[in-house]
Amino acid sequence: HPCGLDKARGVLQREILLIDIICCPIENFLCSIPYCIVGILLLYNPTLTDSFRLGYVRMIKTSTFADNSWFRRDRIFVSYSKRFRQKWIFTPQFGWQFHDYPEEGTAGGITKRRDDYYWQTAVELRYEIQRWLSMSMAYRFRARNSNLDTFDFENSRLTFDITFAY
Repeated sequence: HPCGLDKARGVLQREILLIDIICCPIENFLCSIPYCIVGILLLYNPTLTDSFRLGYVRMIKTSTFADNSWFRRDRIFVSYSKRFRQKWIFTPQFGWQFHDYPEEGTAGGITKRRDDYYWQTAVELRYEIQRWLSMSMAYRFRARNSNLDTFDFENSRLTFDITFAY
């Protein structure tokens, strides 16, 4: 890999844990971004019908804000899935993100470094018609609180979908 990618992975059986860590050293990265890229996922399945996920991801994203060509995103998430009556799956989720922009920018007449905080919560109910066909209904709420007020928002979304797996 061009950036000298180091990867560690740990897996225990059905009951406990999956950890996936990726780190890309600064010196070998294709551009001068001063952060590692890391992903950690803890997966816990205490029963065949219950699943807990806890994760953390730090990554670099492309930016179009002011003179920032990139920003660092830190994301923490947790979810629980419960299968019942064989074909139904109920999944509540919660997530938090922090976006850190390295250079100052101007918005709404204010010039400073931009930091954004996101909160997201969701609940989904999925029905598996077949292993390859399912449908679901989900509600998601997302809010961004930025130190530059022009970027603040709240968003509520109700979705219905049909999924074909192939």
